[in-house]
Amino acid sequence: MGYLASKLALVVNNVSGHDPVPVSDFEKTVGLRVSRVLPQEIEGVQASLLDGQACITLKPRSDYAKAIAGWATELTGQSTHGKSIWQRLGIR
Repeated sequence: MGYLASKLALVVNNVSGHDPVPVSDFEKTVGLRVSRVLPQEIEGVQASLLDGQACITLKPRSDYAKAIAGWATELTGQSTHGKSIWQRLGIR
C-alpha cells in the first residue's frame, strides 16, 4: 500500500475471549503486532444503532468504552476520564 510499517496500527474489534482465532495467531498471519484490542460489546452496539448515539455515550462504564477512552488517551496524551464524548472529541 505504500505505508511504512511504523505508521500502521492494527486494531482488532469485537474480541470476546471465545474467538476461534487467537490474537497471537492473527498477528502471525498478517505479520503485524496488534496495537489495540477492543472487547465485544453486543448490547451497547445494538443500542447505539437503534438510538443513533455513540456506544461509549450509552454505556460509558463498559469495557468497550474504557478501551476506547484508553486508546484516545494514548493517541492524544490527554486523559478522557470524566469528560463527555463531545469534550473528548474537542467539540464542546
